Amino acid sequence: MRRNLFICLLLAGITLGIYWPVRSFDLIYFDDPLVLTDCPEVQAGLTWASLKWALTSVVIANWQPVTNLSFLVVSQFFGTSPGVHHLANAIIHAVNAALLFLLLRKMTGATWRSAAAAAIFAWHPLRVESVAWIVERKDVLCAFFFLLALLFYGQFTKESKAQGPRSKVFFGASLLAFALALLSKPMAVTLPFGLLLLDIWPLGRIANDKLRIANLKRAALEKWPFFALTIIFCVATFWIQHDYAAMTPWDKLGPAPRAANAISGYVNYPAQLFWPLNLAAIYPFPKSYDVTKTFLEAALLVAVSAGCVTQFARRPWLMVGWLWYLGTALPIIGIVQVGEQSMADRYTYLPLIGPVVALVWTATDIFSRGRGGKIFLATATT
Repeated sequence: MRRNLFICLLLAGITLGIYWPVRSFDLIYFDDPLVLTDCPEVQAGLTWASLKWALTSVVIANWQPVTNLSFLVVSQFFGTSPGVHHLANAIIHAVNAALLFLLLRKMTGATWRSAAAAAIFAWHPLRVESVAWIVERKDVLCAFFFLLALLFYGQFTKESKAQGPRSKVFFGASLLAFALALLSKPMAVTLPFGLLLLDIWPLGRIANDKLRIANLKRAALEKWPFFALTIIFCVATFWIQHDYAAMTPWDKLGPAPRAANAISGYVNYPAQLFWPLNLAAIYPFPKSYDVTKTFLEAALLVAVSAGCVTQFARRPWLMVGWLWYLGTALPIIGIVQVGEQSMADRYTYLPLIGPVVALVWTATDIFSRGRGGKIFLATATT
């Protein structure tokens, strides 16, 4: 227990230290003024009028009442300077690092692998956009409640297995945290899919050797309240963004470029995990797509997917991590296009957790196999 607490504090402390300079940063004039200096409700702090605004207003084509409330709370108690709001993002991100460690540690029992995965998640350069951009409070806040929902769900499965009396309490807590995640940013709609993946690994509630249909159906039916919330928020978000003209029309961007961009995004995001160079605030759509390049990228995705499937019996975390990435990235991959960007660093906040976990667990598995681990180490250090 003390070791886990120490690791949590260490992860959070180092993460906050990395982002400590943001306290002196000014606004980023991509949308930041809309939620701070140009927003009289946030400038006023907690008032009845500002509470009404937070709960009912659509901000930058998003209904995000919990995120809006967070702006009000920070302004009320700590002021309206940009540095204070930047630091609030950094603190939430630091807490998320500790939460991810606790989640992985409780579900897998692996302390140092969990710490390594949480550290890579928290300290990777791809996180900068979500943390150092005030308007992306919705990213870090959504992830906070998302991870909290997973943590409560893990406790629910533990209590349920032991037929404990508190299983319903933890199920309800998980559902509430999910709702708060959705009210922070609608991207959390993929959480029920993530719960099913966790049932496969590491929770083992669905047999690892054979994905029995009966077990899968039972696990899905158990989560019907989560799926219901997902459907409601998908419909609401689609309606809001369509009403506010945030979605790119199909006659302006057709199916072929959307599909090509989605395939490219699915390849480029993991590539940035390994090679985070030339990161940018805006990645514009290319004027044209190379059909051969798109075909090769699609073939690579199929090959990686096939490799994860073939390794499922030995290394289930590979398939679970890969499917986590494919599933959680689906809302932002560009099939339903919102905005002018072809991709964005902030979109990787939750999706790349899956590949990070898969890589850490695979690396330690290789190390544990003796000679293979020595070969891996020799290769990695040359």
